[in-house]
Amino acid sequence: MPSVYVVPGGGLAAVDRAASGFREDLPRPVGALDTATVRDLLPFARAALRESFEETGALLGEEDESVSCDAPAKVAHWQAYRRRRLQPAFGRLQLIARAITPVGSPIRYHTRFFMADGAGLQRVGGGDGELEDIGWLLVDEALRRPMPEITVLVIGEALKRWRKTAGEHRAPLFYCRGDRLLRRGVGTEQDA
Repeated sequence: MPSVYVVPGGGLAAVDRAASGFREDLPRPVGALDTATVRDLLPFARAALRESFEETGALLGEEDESVSCDAPAKVAHWQAYRRRRLQPAFGRLQLIARAITPVGSPIRYHTRFFMADGAGLQRVGGGDGELEDIGWLLVDEALRRPMPEITVLVIGEALKRWRKTAGEHRAPLFYCRGDRLLRRGVGTEQDA
């Protein structure tokens, strides 16, 4: 999506289906989830950490001198965590939304969005060049930039989660009807 602001992301890769070699203490989201999200929640979380590293050069983890890792030598992002003695922050990832484009869309996706507290975020590179601009913006400033409607909705959901200190966090499903992007409560298998 050239010339618009998006969050890092992409599809599942074969490497995301294999264990990282680190402790993968991903919290289970509250509420009803579709079968595919339940089945692939950990691969989706691995993909989120991988894509963030590949596209922005960022590692989200906690320093741990005793961190042990059996990551395959050819998996660059897990090796980057290992070299810096970082435990990937699986435990801070929260599933915040699932989005599906309509059948008639020229570009189709069915994706999940995660958020995490950025404490311990380390920029260790400039990313792979896929993103035209990488940096931190205040939310109000970010929302004035050109971005897809789904990104605006997901940022809004993330802000609500961030401000809320107690209660259930359910992942909403965003979907399209015609050319209108809609939000329908909590994603369930029947919504798929």
